[in-house]
Amino acid sequence: MTGRTGRPARGRRASRVTAAAVTLEARLATALPAHAAATAWNREAVPVTPANLLAVAGVDSHTTWAVGAQVTPEGKASLRTPLLVGRDDRDGLGWRRIPTPADQVSGSRFNAVSAA
Repeated sequence: MTGRTGRPARGRRASRVTAAAVTLEARLATALPAHAAATAWNREAVPVTPANLLAVAGVDSHTTWAVGAQVTPEGKASLRTPLLVGRDDRDGLGWRRIPTPADQVSGSRFNAVSAA
């Protein structure tokens, strides 16, 4: 939905961001091992904004990856670049961008991630 300027209305944009954060938190809660899911969840900033995170995977008992796209405004459009961020709860550094070969590909995104 857009406002009169053709851009998303601010209230709707904020609602989508909040919904994405809540969705990511819910996915994180179901993607991690039982002992990790039993701890309290905290909201944390990711190092890339604006971004849309679409999926999450527990790599091991300490490491979590989330994927989606970095969104860069370009005139009236937005450029999307695939994004992988990771977090290791042992180092205390929070979420960090993880470089991938797809970092140079525009107009795309990561839709899913899994780890075994």
